Amino acid sequence: MDTSVHAFRLKAGYHLVSSDDNSAWLLYTPGDQWIQLNANVDHIARLKTILTSPNRDGAQQQQAINEAGIHQEFEEFRNFGLLEVIDSTEHHDIAARNHSNTLSIQLIGSCDFSQTLQDLLSSFAELKVPHAPCPSASTPAFQCQLQHYADVATWRAAQGDNAHHREPSNTTQDVLIQVDTWQHLEQSLAMEQWCREHKISYLNIHREGHQLFIGPFIRPDNLVSLNDVQGRRLACADYPQALQHYQQQIAQASATATTPALAAHAQTRAADIVMHLVAEHCHQDVEATQSIEAQHPGQRVRRDGRQWSVDIFSASTEQHHILPLPKAPAT
Repeated sequence: MDTSVHAFRLKAGYHLVSSDDNSAWLLYTPGDQWIQLNANVDHIARLKTILTSPNRDGAQQQQAINEAGIHQEFEEFRNFGLLEVIDSTEHHDIAARNHSNTLSIQLIGSCDFSQTLQDLLSSFAELKVPHAPCPSASTPAFQCQLQHYADVATWRAAQGDNAHHREPSNTTQDVLIQVDTWQHLEQSLAMEQWCREHKISYLNIHREGHQLFIGPFIRPDNLVSLNDVQGRRLACADYPQALQHYQQQIAQASATATTPALAAHAQTRAADIVMHLVAEHCHQDVEATQSIEAQHPGQRVRRDGRQWSVDIFSASTEQHHILPLPKAPAT
């Protein structure tokens, strides 16, 4: 990138502050953290003056930096991701590059919460990743493409030839979100397996009693499965056989069973969790996974699963970590 035509400033949330005796400069960062800069005090003072100048002409800013003899300090700030471009042309370039990442979401469900998710996802042209400390031209932003199906039968009919194996894309992240009024365990396990075979991430959402359960978010390379959730639940149940019988009956009656609607604030809380999980998935795939697996060939990034429960009346939430069930030793 030719920096001579772009003007820069400190990133939002960062501030340069002199010490009490003016003998050093401190960098205040988001999160209420302070970093003492090991640099020439006068040079940092000149850099701050230039970066906070109302002049937005990139060429003039570069000339001022060169005349002040602080080109090295400027480059160090830029390389550490502490500066952002304030030239509108650069913003357009960044958006064009980021749009090469596509987030394809298939949403299945016709209940009130699936409608909430559809409205929310449809309203976002871009889904920004969370926890990006220094957003820049390399920060992933995904252009969201949404397809909504009323039920699994409709979804299956729409797949056609697409139901066959597809090669994964480096710029496309596929997610299938299934929202059930009640969980149909066998159907959910079949959907999970289909997603693994087709390199698609899977998120199951269902109600039980007065709780809405979200997840775990299952990536194709994750060890955690809905089988692990079921197995651990049966292991903790006082009457596991009664629980299994109940689940079977609920699955058979899921089309006609009634359940209380989610309160508005419970829907908002649950939707926020879903959006965070999807965005976190994109962030991990694009940044963390590529970085770790590039540094350690042959190593795959796997995380324990998390399942969230949201009370449909109070919106209170709990997070449960799900680990894979132990495998029986080979004989």
